[in-house]
Amino acid sequence: METRKTKSGLKFREMIRINGKAIKSPFFQRKSDAKEWKRRKELEKSKALALGYEDSLINQSVSFSDYSKKYMNEYVRLHLSTRTYDNYESVLRVHLVPFFGNYELSKIRKDQILKFITKLKANGHNGKGVNLICMLLKAILNHAIANNYLINTPFKGIKPQKE
Repeated sequence: METRKTKSGLKFREMIRINGKAIKSPFFQRKSDAKEWKRRKELEKSKALALGYEDSLINQSVSFSDYSKKYMNEYVRLHLSTRTYDNYESVLRVHLVPFFGNYELSKIRKDQILKFITKLKANGHNGKGVNLICMLLKAILNHAIANNYLINTPFKGIKPQKE
């Protein structure tokens, strides 16, 4: 456990090793939060190893922006129509990348997706529009799971919006 003294008090950080690479937590106000982070990461690590997803542990540091480009080039461009590609590219550029672009794929959580949906509604999108935008986000995250960049989806328990 790393401890850092700041003007506002002590900060705590944990570290785990995955395939020889050190992964450090953010700094927490409480020691118990840092230990909880480490416990969750150890659990994710053991689940991934038990399911044979060792690659997902290595590929954790890719950003949403980078992976969405990969998804568009490797899947959408090859398997879907040009018009669909253009529509998806527009949704990514206008909505998804500005909100999720800098997040690592493994750091996208359910609460962030719910905040994103709330933001879309506040900007005047109706239920159908929100569902179409979220459909692309969900497709990208499912593609990441299939390619061992994620272990599970943060969309679990999020229901489609009423139209």
